[in-house]
Amino acid sequence: MSYFFLNNKEDVSLRRHIIAFLALICLVVWLTIQSIAPRQSLITADHLRNAQADLARISAARHPVGSIAHQQVRAFLVERLEKMGLNVEQQNSFAINPRNNSAAQVHNLMVKLSANSGQGQAKTILVAAHYDSVANSYGAGDDGVSIANMLQVIADLQQQKRQNDLLFLMTDAEENGLLGAIAFAEQHPWSKEVALVLNFDNRGNSGPIMMFETSNQNGKLIQHLAQATPKVVSNSIMYEVYKALPNDTDFTIFRKKGIAGLNFAMIDNFSSYHTHHDTAQELDPASLAEQQQLMRDLLQHFAQQDLQQLKTENHVYFSLPGLGLVHYSNTLAMVFSALIILGLVLILIAQVRWQRRHDLPSQTLRLRYTIFASILFLLQLAILGFLGQRAWIFICRLYPEYATLRDADNGHFYLLAFILFFATVFTYVQRWLCRWWRPIELQIGAYLIWAILLAVTTVLAPGLSFLFAWPLSFVLLAKVWHLRATEKTIERAAELSSVRLFWVNGMALLPAIVLFAPLILLFNIALGMRMSGVPIGLSLLVLGLAIPTLLPIANQLRRWIPLLFVKISIVAAAMATANYHKAFPEPTQLMYVGGAQTGENYWVSPNENLNSELMALFGQTLEYKHLEHVVGPHSRYAKFPLWHAKTSERTLEKPVIQVQQVRVVDRHLLVQVKVDSPLFANHSFFALEGSKVFKARINGQDFVSQDPDHWSILIHGRNQVGNAMGNLLELEIEAGRAAKLRVIDSTYQSFPDLKTNSDFMAMSIATLDIH
Repeated sequence: MSYFFLNNKEDVSLRRHIIAFLALICLVVWLTIQSIAPRQSLITADHLRNAQADLARISAARHPVGSIAHQQVRAFLVERLEKMGLNVEQQNSFAINPRNNSAAQVHNLMVKLSANSGQGQAKTILVAAHYDSVANSYGAGDDGVSIANMLQVIADLQQQKRQNDLLFLMTDAEENGLLGAIAFAEQHPWSKEVALVLNFDNRGNSGPIMMFETSNQNGKLIQHLAQATPKVVSNSIMYEVYKALPNDTDFTIFRKKGIAGLNFAMIDNFSSYHTHHDTAQELDPASLAEQQQLMRDLLQHFAQQDLQQLKTENHVYFSLPGLGLVHYSNTLAMVFSALIILGLVLILIAQVRWQRRHDLPSQTLRLRYTIFASILFLLQLAILGFLGQRAWIFICRLYPEYATLRDADNGHFYLLAFILFFATVFTYVQRWLCRWWRPIELQIGAYLIWAILLAVTTVLAPGLSFLFAWPLSFVLLAKVWHLRATEKTIERAAELSSVRLFWVNGMALLPAIVLFAPLILLFNIALGMRMSGVPIGLSLLVLGLAIPTLLPIANQLRRWIPLLFVKISIVAAAMATANYHKAFPEPTQLMYVGGAQTGENYWVSPNENLNSELMALFGQTLEYKHLEHVVGPHSRYAKFPLWHAKTSERTLEKPVIQVQQVRVVDRHLLVQVKVDSPLFANHSFFALEGSKVFKARINGQDFVSQDPDHWSILIHGRNQVGNAMGNLLELEIEAGRAAKLRVIDSTYQSFPDLKTNSDFMAMSIATLDIH
């Protein structure tokens, strides 16, 4: 043991206990992380096999809205449901989302299983998932797996007794602005019957299925969730964080309508998200199984419940291994937090009284030094968190190929290395500070920061409060035990400074480790290595509570031991991540832009780094600058520089703009045009340049733009082969000003002679001058 520890014969017993304690911590972290891992054994082999077969059909090809493959997926789903003997309701509607200037001709699919038992008025439970994909993805994780599991659950629940109606909604055009959900919520009569929404969508293709968002006043919902599936992975931090982010799913539409609901997703393996890696073969079977069982458990539970009143006070909630979903009201959370803060104040008073009775300099708490210790703890969190953020940038400079990954999915090794390294730095900084500060001052200084964080979160974001309340309460209990034990005799204080006190302080850390370990991993998965400072900061926050345990370890270990583990972790991370990069390279994107002017034809790529294939295609005329003069100032491709090179004109039919009416109304110019797409474009972009748009109607629906001075709209799914509808635009603009209507048709069909491994899109541009 002297190989790992300093040669101090007096502390041999303590060293053995340190080894045992570190082994226990490793075991607890591993078990806690394993507790959130999905399990394939949750469903039968037949259920798994059937869902995988359906998923293979759904994700056989890339199927964005308006594509032939998208129509084929819809036809398969209708056929599959009708074979179950079900009536499929198809909603064919035009929907607009003014928040992101998008619209689409959507085709939602619905199946209703009516209530067949119980008394009283039945309510409708809506289960939602989307069946479209983005243009460059097969859509297995996002969101084909949810549709495949929905088919299995529908078949299972057909003959079961239910007190409430079950409505299964397969939405269209979710990827284009939640347009299927908008069409259902605003235009379909069944939407008025919905009492509860369960939405399933994914941002990856593996990992646990997390309940990450609820509607407001979620107390009753959380109670039901805990009863229906107690082992669900969830916590109210996700709810507090997600509602502050701009991200949306179909659930957003229903939540804004005031409908109660829960939102579920898997988020691991972000590098597959919206890429050609999102295939049925790459999707984790365990995640598929967990989602299917979760969907089944929720519906079996809610189908038998009284859903008259689902809105009560918001709850604080979190998953705890072995106990399931722990939850309590925000009011109780405020009381709990107040008691903990009061407890800390009483402990400080007791500490001061104790030190007045006993002359022990090492246990004396100096108020000024304690306050400075709090400030120092905050500075360490900020500085080491920032350095942790920069650490990944440094690694990317050593291995530039990492920078092309959207997320290093094996980066958990790097995260472990970073945490070990910065934990080591933090520990030895505390040891160094002990030259001027007493250990009790460093300890209480960290506790004060925890108490401040507890108070702030309790008031501003109650869902976060449990993260600080429970760990702090346990370490305060350990401090109370210490004060009571040392109150008996002064000699007792010296006796307790060794093994027994080490274990009491160490065991008091276990609640913090159980809560923080999975959260640190989930934050790393959700934010990626580019935001490594967040999980590192959380780790250091826990170490603030561990100062009484860290100092004895630092005083015994040889300093090179933690650094050895850091080195091993970095080497393992480099090997694992490099292998992943070779197997799953970053997708490249290639666009052909056929301009409205002669000679304005370009190869374009938005990728920051071009591979050898694109470099050879672009040739010597390669430039990196904005293409605003080609795509117009309102296009999203005009907002950032692009790699582009001039090329010869390809045969690409342009949009046909037919002016149907131009007249002056109340000093405004009313322009009505019909635009057809001989290209059968997947989507068409319209922008008016040079004039403000006062009013607009698109295909008979009013469209109120949030930026009428830079008016534009992107329309999907109106130009399908065999059912091309075109687009009718009615614009009321400024009279007497020159304006230009720019139309950009986009298709994902490649040219016959073009051989490329990149995701391809061709754009054809036409313009209309309006005077």
